[in-house]
Amino acid sequence: MGSSALENANDSQRIAASGGRVVATSVEEVHSLGKSGEGRVGYRARYDVRLPEGRRVQVEFVNERNLSKGDTVYVGYAPSDPELQPVGDDERSQVEQQLSGRSMEFRQWVAVLIGWTGGTVALVVWLIRGGAGRLPKGRMKRAEGGMASAPARINGYIEYAVPRPNKSPDGFQGLKIHSGDRDLAFQVPGCNAKYAAVVLTGQSGQLEWPVDLPEATEENLLATTPVDFVAPDGRRLPGNVPTHSLQNLTAQGVAQAMSSPPGPAQTVANAVDLGAAWPLTLPRAVLLLLLLVLVLPAPLNAVPHAGGWGVALLIASAASAAAAGVVMLYRDHKHKPQTDNQ
Repeated sequence: MGSSALENANDSQRIAASGGRVVATSVEEVHSLGKSGEGRVGYRARYDVRLPEGRRVQVEFVNERNLSKGDTVYVGYAPSDPELQPVGDDERSQVEQQLSGRSMEFRQWVAVLIGWTGGTVALVVWLIRGGAGRLPKGRMKRAEGGMASAPARINGYIEYAVPRPNKSPDGFQGLKIHSGDRDLAFQVPGCNAKYAAVVLTGQSGQLEWPVDLPEATEENLLATTPVDFVAPDGRRLPGNVPTHSLQNLTAQGVAQAMSSPPGPAQTVANAVDLGAAWPLTLPRAVLLLLLLVLVLPAPLNAVPHAGGWGVALLIASAASAAAAGVVMLYRDHKHKPQTDNQ
C-alpha cells in the first residue's frame, strides 16, 4: 500500500469530475528517491508507466516495498484532460480513495463506524447499569453484626468541612439529611451533590447502617461509615456519613436496631446509582450539543471535501462543545441550592 505525493486534492477531484479512469499498467522505469520518513514509512519513487492510449506518464508515491520494472501499479487519470497529473499506487483501492476525496477507504470507514457505535453502546450500558451493584455488595460484608436505622429527610445540599490547624479545612460536599434534632452530611460517591439535592430535596425515608461502628475519636471527624438512604418504596441510595454523627444518633436514642435487615440480594437489586445515571439529569440542550460534537465531523471521513465546508464542520463541532460547557455553567449557577456548613 502506498500514498501519492505529486497529486493534490483539487487535481484528484478534477480527474474524477472529468470522467477519470483507474487502470492497471506495468512499471517501465523506476526513479528511486530513497526511503521516506514522512507519513507512511517506505520507499519513495517516481514510476514511468504507459496509459492505454499509449501516452507515457509518471506517478510518484510511497510504497512499503521497492517496486521494480514490470511490477503492476494502478493509475487514475482523466482521458479527456491530459494536463491533469495522474495519481498512482500499487493498490487499486488507494487510487479510488484518492479520486473520491475520502480520508479513509470504505472498509476502514465501516470498521470505524462499527467500533464507534459499539463503543458508544457499551459506554451507555455501563453508565446506566454497570455501577448499580458495586457499592452494596462490599457494604453488606460489614453488616454481619446487624443493622441500625433512623428516620430521615433530605433537606438540601451541605458542605461538610473539618477545620485543621495551619491548613485549609478538609471535608466533602453532600446531601443535607435531617435525622433526630440535627442535620447530617451524606456523601454520595460518583455524583454531583448539588444536582442531586435539586432532585431529591423533600424526600423522606430512613438511614440504615451497620451496628458495629468503628471507633471515631473527636480528632477524627473525617472518618465515615457506609450508610444507605432508603425511600419508602425500597429504593436505596448508597453513601457515607461521618461516623461521629451516627454515634450521636445512637446516643440520643434516635437509632433503632433493625429486626429484619435486608439481605445482600435485596440491597443490590434496589440500589440507585446517581453517578451511573448522570446523562438522564442533563438538560436536553446539552445532550443535543454533545450529539452535534460527535455527528458533525462524521461526514469528513465519508464525503469528498477540500477545506471550506469541512473546516466549517470542525469549527461548528468545537463551538458545540464550548456551548455545552456554557449551558452547564449557567445551569449550575441558576440552580445552585442554598449552601450550609457543618
